[in-house]
Amino acid sequence: MKSLANFTRGLRAKIINHERLEDRYVLSAALPTIDSIAVASEDWSTAFYDYLDTNGLGANGYEIPDGSASQEATLSWNNINQIHITFSEDVHVQAEDLSISGTNTTNYSILDFSYFPETATATWTLDSPLVADRLMLDLDADGTDPITDLDGNILDGEWVNSVSAYGASGNGVAGGDFEFLFNVLPGDTLNSNILDYNNMVTIYMLVGEDTQDASYQASSDVDGDGLVENSDWQEVFANLWNTLPAGDPEGVTNDAPTSIGFDPAEIDDDTIDHIFSLHSVFEDNEDSDSQLVYQIVNNEDPSLFDLVSIDSLSDNLVLNTTSNASGRSEITVRATDQGGLSVESTLIVDVDRQNDVPSIINVTTTDVGLDSWIIEGWVTDSDNDLESMIINLVGGNLFQRTSVSSLGYFTALVQLDPGEEESIDIFIADDGSGDQSNQVNVEIG
Repeated sequence: MKSLANFTRGLRAKIINHERLEDRYVLSAALPTIDSIAVASEDWSTAFYDYLDTNGLGANGYEIPDGSASQEATLSWNNINQIHITFSEDVHVQAEDLSISGTNTTNYSILDFSYFPETATATWTLDSPLVADRLMLDLDADGTDPITDLDGNILDGEWVNSVSAYGASGNGVAGGDFEFLFNVLPGDTLNSNILDYNNMVTIYMLVGEDTQDASYQASSDVDGDGLVENSDWQEVFANLWNTLPAGDPEGVTNDAPTSIGFDPAEIDDDTIDHIFSLHSVFEDNEDSDSQLVYQIVNNEDPSLFDLVSIDSLSDNLVLNTTSNASGRSEITVRATDQGGLSVESTLIVDVDRQNDVPSIINVTTTDVGLDSWIIEGWVTDSDNDLESMIINLVGGNLFQRTSVSSLGYFTALVQLDPGEEESIDIFIADDGSGDQSNQVNVEIG
């Protein structure tokens, strides 16, 4: 689920920094790159997030340092379950574009994904927190459906670990996966790669310190609740002599499968053998389509089907719908390569049902000075996930996007040149089921 606090924090930064905001929304031939990588947790407190932000350690969580050996210094928190990746500009990115592999755990599964166009930040939420491991993030810029900006320029991703700098990934040529190493050892506040008594004593001596105290250390607050307490040093005591594993993450020598994704499908009830070719949805650099192992990992509403299966000979997903059934299901398929890395893609299936289209309502504009306007409004949709939707704002000299919250609210900061006027059409191009919303027009300037 999207974090409203993170969204607000990021938007506030953009409002303050007018120059950077204006640059971000100007489409150009420049290739998209990586601006920052941050780790976070749904269990970290607001006070902890604010401490990181205030002390320059990251606006969306803890920003992993770039350009030095600190990139691979062990992270000491025991509940990291989110990865935030901020791009140099608004991009087309989806959950399937990131692979997370480790030395101890071959492949980490993604539970949820969100993207904020207004801050160009994508968030992947894992199905379980990271444990002691050497890890690699692999962002797709070479696969069947690579990350691109709004002009279609492919991500320039190449990264030299502990050398490259944020905002300057790549080699100046479109394409090249972004492969980023980092390490996690919960409780290792000293970055010693081993949980020893020194780590335990360091944390113990800070018990009682919170984010308002000058001696507080975020790395010693192992659970990120904003207070160093007994449970933090006890994390080390319970795992004494645990070490960071040796070796490389699986992804160092093996590229994960990629996916172009499924198009939403509408199927009549009582349909026999409706087929989706998985070879057209997934591919892998090292293994052929037939060498990938496919499995169904979730079917949101089994009552709509008499059969949901994968034909082992053709690798086709086969659906038989139930007579007189009506409704929607999301069917998630996983493709795993010979090295154990996988990617998942979700098919939205409407069985004998009409999708309701989203509606944009109550749009207002507010002049905030400096040739800037805040445009805000609401979206209603009875049968789609609102927070996955993206609002498009299109004018003669403007193309800008912003996200919709889980409650249906959206806001955007629009800047014009001095004296400029703009007629802006506001709409959702795709509600997740392929349908477009109504179109609302506003005049500013």
